[in-house]
Amino acid sequence: MEKISIPKTLREARKAVSAQNYVEAAMLYTSLMAQEEMADNFDIQIRHAFCVEKAGNKTQAITLYNGILIKYREIGEFGAANSVEKSIKELEHALKEERAAAKAEAERIELEKENARIEAEKAKAEKARIAKAEIERIKAEKEKARIEAEKAKAEKARIAKAEIERLRQEKELEEKIRFEKEIEEMRREEERLQKQLKKEVQDALMQEEMARTQRIMQMKAEAEKARLDRLKEKKSKEFTIKVFDDPEPANKKSKNLAQELTDEDEDEEKWNILDLSDVEEEEPEDSKEQWLG
Repeated sequence: MEKISIPKTLREARKAVSAQNYVEAAMLYTSLMAQEEMADNFDIQIRHAFCVEKAGNKTQAITLYNGILIKYREIGEFGAANSVEKSIKELEHALKEERAAAKAEAERIELEKENARIEAEKAKAEKARIAKAEIERIKAEKEKARIEAEKAKAEKARIAKAEIERLRQEKELEEKIRFEKEIEEMRREEERLQKQLKKEVQDALMQEEMARTQRIMQMKAEAEKARLDRLKEKKSKEFTIKVFDDPEPANKKSKNLAQELTDEDEDEEKWNILDLSDVEEEEPEDSKEQWLG
């Protein structure tokens, strides 16, 4: 239970009553009644019931007054009990009158509603009669307009069909002429592209063949130079050894050396031819396809 300041809450409740704000006052008195020290305070309970009554909830106020009445009778406060009982009877009488007045008002409202309903039914019937006649008139006019529209539509469709046929024939002729021109242009373009492609392929193949031949010739020259260098070095060493170590006559040595050089040249030439056959690059089978692509 939330603790509140009792004096402060009492002041606020009295201010609310003075301002005739009975709903707020009833809530404040309810908070006070929830405090343990104020639970049996009849004055607070009566003020709370009074505020509930003034707030317009007479049924709840009667319930609260009945509770207070029972407690007064239990403690023997018959004078206060009689006063509370009088208040209860007045409230019950007022509540009865309010209910009777409310019932009479409800019956009056219901009667007015019934009269209004009857008048509305009459007006609705009249309105329906007028609307039906108007609908029949509009329907006849629409039917007449539909027939005229059908005739106009048929005539318009006939004229449009003839115009479409004329335009179709003209368009077919134009399309035929345009198509023939496009075919001729495409044929010329195809011939031009074929000539250009053929020239580009020939130029590319020629450049490739020239580059290949140049590489082979360069490799042959390098191989020939290397062969001669090796041969010179080898014969130079052999000649030096034979001159100083061999007891054969010099002229005989010269003849033998010349013969050996001749034999060696033939052997080296054979080796060079075989070696260069492997050095030559093999042209890829799809080189033409690559250029064409």
